[in-house]
Amino acid sequence: MPTENSRIQISGVYKVLVDDALVREAMDMKYPVGHFTEQQRREAQPAVVAELSSAVLVEVIIQGADDRYSADDFSQSDCDQAAYMETYLSADGTSIISEYDRPPGDFLRVAFFLHFFDAAKQLMTSYGEVSVPQPTAMPERLSRIIRYDPVG
Repeated sequence: MPTENSRIQISGVYKVLVDDALVREAMDMKYPVGHFTEQQRREAQPAVVAELSSAVLVEVIIQGADDRYSADDFSQSDCDQAAYMETYLSADGTSIISEYDRPPGDFLRVAFFLHFFDAAKQLMTSYGEVSVPQPTAMPERLSRIIRYDPVG
């Protein structure tokens, strides 16, 4: 539960668009041609697609952020995944202020990717656990400015 000095609002949980180009990029990163046979690559592809399909972009607004805040605290129980590629956004969520480095002030709008997301579980934060909505399509304002990069 968030503390009285901070208020956390989940603006949205957005699905990563898994298209052929993203699958190829992830496959080339994880299973480079020349290091793996075509058969090994074909056999690995379903797992890569499943991993990509499990990733979401979570957008959070924090009012009253203090020195307890850490993007590393965002995770879900019984999962070793934590916030990835955190991006700090303008108050209206249409432009990037900073990547990875927290901007000054006690108002934060941050978006980050989370792998193996489970909408049935709460999101753990620096200020306690919060409920999350079901994932929806990523809004254009975010897809224009934030790109998912596959993990190696």
